[in-house]
Amino acid sequence: MKRALLVTVVASLVCFAGCDDESTSVDAGGADAGGSDAGAAATDAGPGASDAGPRMLRMFVTSRSFSGDLGGRSGADGLCELVARDAGLEGRFVAFIAGTQPGGRYTGHERVPADNVWYRVDGMPINDSWLTIRFNEPLLVAPNLDERGNPVPADAFVWTGIGRDGDPAIGEDCASPDFVSWDYDTGNSAFVGRPNDVERWSSDTDVPCSNEGHLYCFEI
Repeated sequence: MKRALLVTVVASLVCFAGCDDESTSVDAGGADAGGSDAGAAATDAGPGASDAGPRMLRMFVTSRSFSGDLGGRSGADGLCELVARDAGLEGRFVAFIAGTQPGGRYTGHERVPADNVWYRVDGMPINDSWLTIRFNEPLLVAPNLDERGNPVPADAFVWTGIGRDGDPAIGEDCASPDFVSWDYDTGNSAFVGRPNDVERWSSDTDVPCSNEGHLYCFEI
């Protein structure tokens, strides 16, 4: 009987220890779950915290004009950078053009960040939605100021290679015989925009590539 009593006591002690451990484990699990929830909340808050939203980016029309042989897309970007630096504008600027290069086609709207508003150098916004840029919709104001804030001539045009739907104007981008856009200015043409027109700003008509036009430069 003593032995039976001893076994009962030992079993009870083991049970209590096990129950305490299990309770502690459950409590710890709850704490872990709480930590996981907190981690999830932090994760959810992370993108929101790091997402600063739309940025105030600048754009301008180059005061200089060029033939349609811009040296390809990279050459056009280099011209934007050069003009911006000469005017003391910091930041990175790319040419708002569409065309073809090894690897496929590219569009103007794909070259700039989505969901942003761009401002002329005088501080006036040209759009209130990225869709305006994407679909070649009318702007708030004409994008007709150069890198120093001076208006471009009334008859100025801008090389874009963009059709009226906002997509590339296939075959209208001063392409070379090996189909590299903005790399040839003999015997071909390209679509242009009109910086003094809020509706035809990125797509108006085609112009021979031997003519000289300006570039839109967008900060990214």
